[in-house]
Amino acid sequence: MADVFISYHRSPGASALVRRIAGELENRGVSCWYDTQNAAPVDFVERIVTEIESSKAFVFLWDEQANEDSKKRNSYVRSEIQCAYGEKHIALFPFQVGDFEKNKTLKFYFGHINIPYGGDTPENAQTTELVNAIADTLGRTQPPPVVTQPQTLPAKIIESGKCGEQGDNVTYTLDENGVLTISGNGAMSDCRKYILGMLWDYSSPWGKRRKTISRVNIQKGVTMIADGAFAAHIGLIRVNIPDSVTSIGNSAFHDCKKLISVNIPDSVTSIGDWAFNHCVGLFNVNIPNSVTSIEGCTFRECMGLTSVDIPDTVTHIGMRAFENCAMLTNVSIPDSVTFIDGLAFAGCKKLISVSVPTKARIDNLAFPDTTCVIRR
Repeated sequence: MADVFISYHRSPGASALVRRIAGELENRGVSCWYDTQNAAPVDFVERIVTEIESSKAFVFLWDEQANEDSKKRNSYVRSEIQCAYGEKHIALFPFQVGDFEKNKTLKFYFGHINIPYGGDTPENAQTTELVNAIADTLGRTQPPPVVTQPQTLPAKIIESGKCGEQGDNVTYTLDENGVLTISGNGAMSDCRKYILGMLWDYSSPWGKRRKTISRVNIQKGVTMIADGAFAAHIGLIRVNIPDSVTSIGNSAFHDCKKLISVNIPDSVTSIGDWAFNHCVGLFNVNIPNSVTSIEGCTFRECMGLTSVDIPDTVTHIGMRAFENCAMLTNVSIPDSVTFIDGLAFAGCKKLISVSVPTKARIDNLAFPDTTCVIRR
């Protein structure tokens, strides 16, 4: 993992400037991560989050293109800044290039920081002040001596077993670092426990360790994430979902309070009721074009979500689907939606206005206790 994560909006000038900054820092013994070309599409978000969390400094190249991109509903630049801002151990270094009116959202994150001005264009930017500040903060004035790293041994497996709908068609291993790996072919088995016909608890095979599992890696070949599979896994931070998965079960990630970002592949056609309910730390999630319905309580109380893009394949938004998403300010509802159920956006008090298709039927309580203006 690198010392510094550099966030920027890709353009020829910005890319060249970022490479120059990284080169100058590396000459001072500071390692940098700045390019998404090293991350495969399926683990793009996971790789970005991992690199940011492990860095000591976060550099944001604040040019006009990045400034405009950050205004979009699903801006990767803004998501990266939000992720870094929430980590107290990361020093923030915004670096302005060009003269423009700064986005108010970004000023919120960087308003308390002295922002160096590099110049009018990336080609002529002066980087000395920025590089010196980062190197001084990290205590790197000279390149560090070359140290031969000892060979890393694979993590010890502390638990393993079966978790497939047909028994051993899907298996799992859990290592000492809290990484749970699900592999095999086909569907996982239902992880809900019923007593007298009523849902009583969630009983995944590894359930006793759900407080210490921090990462779930689902291997290609698994087709369904079971009902309640990872419910109440309060230590879970990230999950990798492969493009073989077609269904995410009811309550699959319910109450995963530390889960911050999920990349759902286009292979997924069904996301169950309560699937991400009360994932209070979730700030980034994509709803793929393969999904036709957002079920009841699917994203209820995802208090970190600020924007949601609903694809034009969705026709139905279920009851309480986004209830109490307190930070939600932007939602895009496509013309394909024909019905918005009761309490779908209840408690979304920062949602100011939303455009709804003229043909869509809206339950009387779809937008209660909000000041949201409904436009048709």
